[in-house]
Amino acid sequence: MGKRKRGIKNYIHCYIQPKQKNWVNLLDTLEFRYKSAVHSSTGFTPFRLSTRVEMLTPLAVAKTHPPLEETHSEVQNFLKSWRHAWLQATTSLHRSKLQMQFDATSVVKHLDMKKQQ
Repeated sequence: MGKRKRGIKNYIHCYIQPKQKNWVNLLDTLEFRYKSAVHSSTGFTPFRLSTRVEMLTPLAVAKTHPPLEETHSEVQNFLKSWRHAWLQATTSLHRSKLQMQFDATSVVKHLDMKKQQ
């Protein structure tokens, strides 16, 4: 099986659970995620390789473009919600990283103590 097919198969396994009935509805999200992910073999997203430009995702817009006064209020609300979700995700990832570092340090200390006994 080729690398690309293995990658897609792994994506499917992450997004779709056994006996899931709505898997067809998730394929658009799966395709979007796959095409917007930087691949280690190329260093680029598949979207960039096929179009020569980076995909403009809602998160990228929310992070880099502050809402303008003349922007439609629905667009402003959409961008605010994406910014909020991005900040929450960033905060959660940072907390998880710190917790994992703490846990790893605790395990190492515990193992060191056992060695000394």
